[in-house]
Amino acid sequence: MFNELQLSDIEEKQIKNDVAQLTRQEKLEIDYYIQNEFNVGGDSSGSWQGYQWYDCSFEKISDYNIKKYPYGNLFVGDIVINLPYDTLLEKEADDYRFKYDNKVYHAKGDLLEQRFFCVLVGEL
Repeated sequence: MFNELQLSDIEEKQIKNDVAQLTRQEKLEIDYYIQNEFNVGGDSSGSWQGYQWYDCSFEKISDYNIKKYPYGNLFVGDIVINLPYDTLLEKEADDYRFKYDNKVYHAKGDLLEQRFFCVLVGEL
């Protein structure tokens, strides 16, 4: 999309800076799962890495904003998290979960890397 706009280097840098600021306005506790190995018989072992606070911006999906996000099957009550592209959150994890409003949400899919930010969608 941005390439179609034929942005100059200065304009693209400004957009990156703006997006970085917008995706660092809040914090959420996020945990991720790493699958370590496959054992004989197809079993696998892995572990959750422990909740840590990550910079982000997020929005709870409602009837009013559901069409705003093009990230697949969203439902009212889901949470969309926008993380800075340079987030310290592991981008290749096997699963994610996060705490919001005293509830634990689980990722509906992988962490999506966009051009200027990353997206994680969670559900109860």
